Amino acid sequence: MPDRHFNGNYVSYWKERVDKPMDGSRVADERILDFYIRQLGIVEKDKVLDLGCGYGRLYPLLSRYSQRIVGADISYDMLAAAAEFSYDCLFEASAENTRAADGFFNHIVVWGVYDVVDQEKSLVEFNRILNKGGRLLITGKNYSYDPMDEPAFIAERNAKLKNFPNHFTDTAAFKRMIKWFGFKIHKAFAFQNRGDLGENRYVDISDNHLDLFYEFVIILEKSHQPLPDPPQFSHEFSNVAKLRSMAAGYENIVDFFSWHQATAVS
Repeated sequence: MPDRHFNGNYVSYWKERVDKPMDGSRVADERILDFYIRQLGIVEKDKVLDLGCGYGRLYPLLSRYSQRIVGADISYDMLAAAAEFSYDCLFEASAENTRAADGFFNHIVVWGVYDVVDQEKSLVEFNRILNKGGRLLITGKNYSYDPMDEPAFIAERNAKLKNFPNHFTDTAAFKRMIKWFGFKIHKAFAFQNRGDLGENRYVDISDNHLDLFYEFVIILEKSHQPLPDPPQFSHEFSNVAKLRSMAAGYENIVDFFSWHQATAVS
């Protein structure tokens, strides 16, 4: 069933946030989106899944590369809005269970979605519905960001206090474990502070390690089937939230967030 967070007013809310984020940080525009989507290597005949398609924001860009674009979302309201675009097909589905056929897609784009789903289960599902050599683009939030990045912390706090689903990826562990899930890294980009993605200020971490950063764009290529019992690499809270909560004497991080919101000027 669709999650209550993604129904009703969420369509208008997200359209507004794309144009005007609450904290003033820029959202990646079409030029930046194209920079990363272009690296998937989509050709005209490819079948592309826009997973978490929302109201169809990516369709005009994706349709430049292929006319075989399929959209999926957990929200019926989003799908209704996306119907104004000429998707081959639109259907209700979760990232963890798309119900698509094995090996059906050449590419999957998961932009602004991976941090609200079960990351390990969805990665196994993405492998199942991709053909061998197919590529997957995901964006997400890193488990360890700069403790001085207050906008990143405030964004995490506010999302949790709204009971919005939020997951942080231990990207270093993710990169080490990715073969377990049947993928190899094609490209990986890190954005050190909140807002850097909207400015396209990136560090290429395809073959390198970076300790602290906030967001990432990673492109994976399917190389084989996943191994059984995949390991865990995602967390409900960031390392920053855990450490700050402990330092303030709170065992419960949500209680800490409530106290911080009540006492801090943000």
